[in-house]
Amino acid sequence: MKKLTKIFLLTLLLVAGLSLLAGCGGDTKAKTITIYSTAEDYRNEMAREMLNEQFPEYNIQLVDIATGTLAAKLFAEGIETDADIIMELETSYLERVSASLATLSDVDFSVYVDELVPEHHKFVPWYRLCGGVIVDAKALAARGLAVPGSYDDLLQPEYQGLIAMPSPKSSSTGYIFC
Repeated sequence: MKKLTKIFLLTLLLVAGLSLLAGCGGDTKAKTITIYSTAEDYRNEMAREMLNEQFPEYNIQLVDIATGTLAAKLFAEGIETDADIIMELETSYLERVSASLATLSDVDFSVYVDELVPEHHKFVPWYRLCGGVIVDAKALAARGLAVPGSYDDLLQPEYQGLIAMPSPKSSSTGYIFC
């Protein structure tokens, strides 16, 4: 009876071990890549489709996060983040968390505009942002005001209450003006 019990236990361990091994290597999408992105929905969808097509062996998880939220999350998490890739986060935020980023040693930085490439090579330039000031000259003329010629002009009391801008605390568009 003891011999039968030993054979049963040995068989049970062998079956459990084979099941465990089969579970470790059978899935072709076993590796998950987590990408945190601040891009617009349509750009995230295009990136997701392209990445799934080019890398079918990976499970691409593209997570859309607002710019300020992502920056705060990365700053708080440091190297303990779940993100494998950060997509379209504004450069000043990337600089703040650069100590937590890996150096990109296999990237050809010569294809980028030199002034946009960080010396530490921890991220690549995605695109260059710019902002503009739109002036309603007719509305100013109706109030007897001149069109401002500089940012300093906008600080004059006659323009108070006439300027609208998104908050830099909650909008990446507002942030680029800081």
